[in-house]
Amino acid sequence: MKRSKLEHLVWIIFGVLGLTFLVVSIILIRMNFISNENIVKAHATIINISDKKEVYVSYLANSEMHTNKLSSYSSSYHIGKEITIYYDKNDPTKIIDNSIIILIGVFGGIGLIFIIVAGIIIAFKVNRSKVIKWLKESGNIVNASYTSIELNTNYTINGRHPYNIICEWYNSSDNKKYIFKSENIWFDPSRAITERNIKTFPVYINPNKIKQYYMDVDTNLANIVDLR
Repeated sequence: MKRSKLEHLVWIIFGVLGLTFLVVSIILIRMNFISNENIVKAHATIINISDKKEVYVSYLANSEMHTNKLSSYSSSYHIGKEITIYYDKNDPTKIIDNSIIILIGVFGGIGLIFIIVAGIIIAFKVNRSKVIKWLKESGNIVNASYTSIELNTNYTINGRHPYNIICEWYNSSDNKKYIFKSENIWFDPSRAITERNIKTFPVYINPNKIKQYYMDVDTNLANIVDLR
């Protein structure tokens, strides 16, 4: 049953977007590159703004006045305004302004956040797949009684919430009742459960830790198509 391809695709796209933001920040760094060892902060005065939005500034560098064009433009710029720039002490004609540094930081920061989040989620899913594989091969299997279906409103992809099948199982070994929840399902399985008169679902349980389990819904709900 195709349950989670969309979910996987979303997180892959999330990671790709993060990588794109990071690449953009690297490109901006290379386009406006000044080595950290050579960067010097200075105050500059805007002396001209052309019709093409080219901004020219004058600034003191290495005890000499220089005039140069910025690589960026801001609507807040006007002639006579003082701004902060950074120049290369070995080549004072190589300058960048504060807005470029902020832009690089924003793109780089967003990129890193996207990549980290996507990486954590993907790593979790890969690990979960390994756990499920182990449970199927080495876990104890029980038939848990179907009780209900819940809409997982805490999780949303493309404006949709997934469903979870809820089952319960009475363990005669410790005289306790356990509640099991299925993985996210991206269609409402209630109709199929009713039509197929499904009463139980197999659940694979870690014999040493009952809270680690996997409910197999694929077997009972095979060949179900989401018509929405």
